[in-house]
Amino acid sequence: MAYIYRHIRLDTNQPFYIGIGADTKSNYTRAYDKCIYRRNKHWLNITNKTNYEVEILMDNISYDFAKEKEKEFIKLYGRTSINTGILCNLTDGGDGSKGYKRTTPITDETKKKQSLAKIGKKRSVESIEKTRQGCIGKKRTPYQIENLKKGQICVIISPEIRDKMNKARWTEEAKEKAKNQKSCKSIYCQTNNKIYKSLAEAERDLNISHVLIYKVCNNKAKHAKNYIFKYV
Repeated sequence: MAYIYRHIRLDTNQPFYIGIGADTKSNYTRAYDKCIYRRNKHWLNITNKTNYEVEILMDNISYDFAKEKEKEFIKLYGRTSINTGILCNLTDGGDGSKGYKRTTPITDETKKKQSLAKIGKKRSVESIEKTRQGCIGKKRTPYQIENLKKGQICVIISPEIRDKMNKARWTEEAKEKAKNQKSCKSIYCQTNNKIYKSLAEAERDLNISHVLIYKVCNNKAKHAKNYIFKYV
């Protein structure tokens, strides 16, 4: 279950922050949290100037309902960051970043630091799944589609780069691993009368994409570069 709270500054007796929490023990930990790493700088500036009190607006409600009500309360009081009201919230609420507006521009130095900080870090399975779920059902805007098209135009891979990619892909270790695959199906090439242990072996010997060979073997294509294949 969740709850909605607000912080009221005692010098003006006005609300300055709306938030939601979901404490399993109902001790309102989030509402009374003063950690500087979990509060935005505007909240910290206010609490450094004056004391405040916590008021629980709604309690024992579902988290989804709490998110919707949080957005309503924030819209009701308005936000200082976009000059619509008195709250120091940086977003429109609802456990998301919608409505966020930076108060200071990002410099090239800051961008470089952020980029370096991400190098070598791997995203968790939960983070990847959350991103994937967030994209389901969403349609790309015409602007996004146009940018994707532009990104695909004139992308030419030189023979040198392609050769490096093939060498990096087919290392001795990778070749040995492919040879020892027990689940691979043997393939017969009618054109050169040879039997290959796997799609990968045929790809390496004939320099034909394993995808094309697979299509021929499954009757989805008649031939691959004039070579005819079938499963043994």
